Amino acid sequence: MQISVPAPPPTPPQQPPAELPKTGPADIFGAGAAVSSITAAGYYWVQSRRNLINRLMNR
Repeated sequence: MQISVPAPPPTPPQQPPAELPKTGPADIFGAGAAVSSITAAGYYWVQSRRNLINRLMNR
């Protein structure tokens, strides 16, 4: 009497781990430029409101 053992199923190929995109100087510069423009726009908006209030108060 012979006992046959089925062969194990084939293992799927391993995927390499996903890598995060590398950030370089251009990405850092772009983020800094975006923050700077938002800050500048906020500053000019506040200044325009102050000028408007000063003109209205000094009539």
